[in-house]
Amino acid sequence: MAEACAARTDNVFGPAVSCPTTFDFTLLFEQSILSIGPSTLFLLLVPLQLLRLYRTSIKTVPNIAYWIKLTVAIALLGLQVTLLILWAHHDTIQTAIPAAALSLTTALAIVILSAFGHNRSGRPSSLLSIYLLASIFLDAVQARTLFIRRRPSSIAATFTAGLVVKVLLLAVESRSKRGYLRKPYRRYPPESTSGIFNRTVLWWFNSLFIGGCRKILSLEDLFSPDDTF
Repeated sequence: MAEACAARTDNVFGPAVSCPTTFDFTLLFEQSILSIGPSTLFLLLVPLQLLRLYRTSIKTVPNIAYWIKLTVAIALLGLQVTLLILWAHHDTIQTAIPAAALSLTTALAIVILSAFGHNRSGRPSSLLSIYLLASIFLDAVQARTLFIRRRPSSIAATFTAGLVVKVLLLAVESRSKRGYLRKPYRRYPPESTSGIFNRTVLWWFNSLFIGGCRKILSLEDLFSPDDTF
C-alpha cells in the first residue's frame, strides 16, 4: 500500500504529503528544490572559479593529497553514473532523471575543480566546501525519503553511498595545503592558507592562543600580515 501511495503522491509538487501516516516532502519537491536548484547554481559558478584559477600560477609541489582527492571525487562520479542508470530503469518521478543527470554533471565539475584548484590555490576551495556541506544536508533529507518510500533498495543504497562519499570528500577538501605549498607560499600566514570553515570560526588562531598560554608573546610570535593568493 505504501508503494502505491508513494507512486501517486510523489509526482505532486507538495511540499508535504502524508503517505499513509508519515509526514514528509514529496520526491518531486525534494528533487526540484534540494537537488536541481543547488546543482544548477553550482554549475553556473564553476566556470567563473576555473577562469580565476587559470590565471594563477601553480602553488603546490607533487603530493599524495592530490591523488586522494581525485580518487574520492572519481568515486562520487561513478556513483552518480550508477544512480542515473538506476533511475532510468525505475523512473516514476518526473524530476528523477533530470535531477540525476544534473548531479552527474555536478560530480564531473567537482572532479575538474578539485584537480585544478588543488594545484593553483593555496587554500581549500570555498565554493567546493560550501557546496559539499550544503549538499550533504540536503541529500540526507532525500535519503530519508527514499527509505521511507520503500523505493528500490538499490536506488536508496546508491544515493546514501554518494552521501557518504561527499562527507569524505568534504573532509579531504577542507584540509590545509600548507604542508605541500611551494617555498614562497609557505611563509604566508595561516589566515591566507586556511579554508572557509577554518576562517569562519577563527580556528587558525589556536596556535597563537596556545603559545600565549605558555609564555608572554613577542612580535616574533605574531603572524605576518595577510597575503592574498
